[in-house]
Amino acid sequence: MRELQRIAIVFRCLSSLQLHGLRGLERSGLLKSAAAAASVWERDASSFSVVESDAGVEAEAQKSVDVGVVVDTQKPRGDVEDGGGTEEVGAQTLASDKPKTVLQDKSRYFDGKVIVGKVCNILWKGKWSDATEKSLQDLKTYFSPGVVYEILRCQRDIDVSWSFFMFVSEQCLYKHNSRTYAKMLSLLGDSKRYSRVQTLLDMMQQDGCGMDTQLYNTLISVYGQANMAEKAVATLELFKRGGGKPTTYTYTSMIHLFVKTGNIRKAMEMYSEMVEAHLLPNHTSFNILIDGLAKSGEVDVAMKVFEQMSQLHVHPDVYTYTILIRSLGTVGKVDAALKLFQAMTAQRCEPSIVTYNSMMHALGRVGRVDEACNVFKQMITKGVRPDSVSYNILIDCLGKAGQLDRAFELFEQSNGSITTHTYNTLMNSLGKQGEVQGLPELFAHMKEKGCVPNEITYAILVERLGRAGNVDEMLKLYSEMMEKGIKHDTVTINNLLDSLGKAGRISVACSIFEEMKMKGLTPTMFTYNILINGLGKAGMMEAATALLQEMREKGFHPNTVTYNSLISSFSNVGNVHAALATFQEMKEQGVRTDVITYSSLIECLGKAGNIDEALVMFEDMKQEGCSPNSVTYNTLLGVLIRAGRCRGALQAIAEMKEKHLQPDEVTWSILGKLPPSYFQDATEMFSV
Repeated sequence: MRELQRIAIVFRCLSSLQLHGLRGLERSGLLKSAAAAASVWERDASSFSVVESDAGVEAEAQKSVDVGVVVDTQKPRGDVEDGGGTEEVGAQTLASDKPKTVLQDKSRYFDGKVIVGKVCNILWKGKWSDATEKSLQDLKTYFSPGVVYEILRCQRDIDVSWSFFMFVSEQCLYKHNSRTYAKMLSLLGDSKRYSRVQTLLDMMQQDGCGMDTQLYNTLISVYGQANMAEKAVATLELFKRGGGKPTTYTYTSMIHLFVKTGNIRKAMEMYSEMVEAHLLPNHTSFNILIDGLAKSGEVDVAMKVFEQMSQLHVHPDVYTYTILIRSLGTVGKVDAALKLFQAMTAQRCEPSIVTYNSMMHALGRVGRVDEACNVFKQMITKGVRPDSVSYNILIDCLGKAGQLDRAFELFEQSNGSITTHTYNTLMNSLGKQGEVQGLPELFAHMKEKGCVPNEITYAILVERLGRAGNVDEMLKLYSEMMEKGIKHDTVTINNLLDSLGKAGRISVACSIFEEMKMKGLTPTMFTYNILINGLGKAGMMEAATALLQEMREKGFHPNTVTYNSLISSFSNVGNVHAALATFQEMKEQGVRTDVITYSSLIECLGKAGNIDEALVMFEDMKQEGCSPNSVTYNTLLGVLIRAGRCRGALQAIAEMKEKHLQPDEVTWSILGKLPPSYFQDATEMFSV
């Protein structure tokens, strides 16, 4: 019997020679003779307990998938790798972490564990080199697929893994099986080395390695990681046509792929097909699908899938609840989110920090500040420590509600959880409440605490200080941004230019505009409109029209705001002809006119003494379907009263009354210029 075994081994070696050529034997150090190779095999075979069959046992666990829950770093975990199929090997399975000590050979012949340890110690020394190959050859050992699989599991450098895989491919008596191919495919996918996948598939075909469930699953997963939807679908179809039976892992990979690529309809089709095949979706399947549906705005459908989850007796986990609470809050269904949050705790599924944050954020968005604070207290009671996100959410909703005292009180409590984002949140709240004087002090405090201001910090300060008219402080911050090389975008520059234009600092605005272009920032339509308006208000109409021409050359078409700025500016300098020409061009270009357009023209014509034309413009406005507002009537009243047309002014007041437009301070200021008798009539008309 032993002689028969030796003969079989010799034939296997000769077959390997024919398959791999002499090159592999030269590198393996086993070319003394085929008989010697057989002896090596016979001698060492007893030291291995490797299962050579690779049919693969189907696994129902899932691969790790990130469901993208709000700022959560945790992910649902499965416990099977390489395509959802696994098998036992005689050599003890090693952990993926590197052993702290080098495994020593204490026996005459290596067992699987020792071989794995020795090889890993060689491979972990650095990049693959000739020295690496020599060290492996010096081991003078036979590599079985089971041992190779374990070695690959322990590797973190994809290039070393690939080189080792190719090295053992050329060894005498060695042939990769479906499991080692699956592992290598998985490593290539995890490392995004998709270009080598086809090379590996070609090797499999040359080796005559058939595709089994494990390989199909791994290949589909790799194509999914690469967003290669067409190849994944083709592989699945090939799998089914060959008589294969897709597993839960197969369908979960396909669902994940379609969710990632935004094809929710196909993801739902895969889910339906999985259920129809009597395959039970697991937590990962449901979480991926529910998250994809929610993020695409299909929250109602996500809730239906959630209900089916319970019907199939798959209990929702913390990720499932968190996804839905976050999504319901985003679409404003806060009561539904709160109900789900309460049901979660009733089911003894403990909320995570992300769940609490999502619930607080949902409540804060709709101004339910007290309820958000109660969730915060509940979190602390449950022993969940708030993080910076928790404080930021609550400080933000308190600030938006105008409860700045409570916001600052919470800010003081946050201690080690204070971040740059926390300061930004508080600064934004202060600015929105008009408490601009406190911004420089808070900014200084931020620096003292070691929090580094970022582009968002400066953007908030520039906008809020600029709106408050504190231009000098705003320019000081802008200079600081430039000195520190803080990244800034067009929005920040636009806010800066707008504030400078309103403050009459148009020359400074134009200088910053030129700097902006030199630094590669592209002006937007809004940028040009801001500067045209600022130049017009400063009476620099030649510069404004030149900028209009530049704007057109850059491919921007003037809009309603552009034309209104020009008409108003021409009105201010008394150029009626230019204002009317601009209005005519506006209509010819099909640009929408609005109440500001007509009010500016009425003012322009009135100042020029063209009262009848102003009245015609007022009537044209109404015929065009543009309803006059209080500003329009105030403008018309001023024109009529200055021209001494008091009866016409009373007619305008009657129209205001019919349209239920109430007089404001500007209206009464204008009416105060009427003769006493007309003023009394106007007062009586409004008092009725």
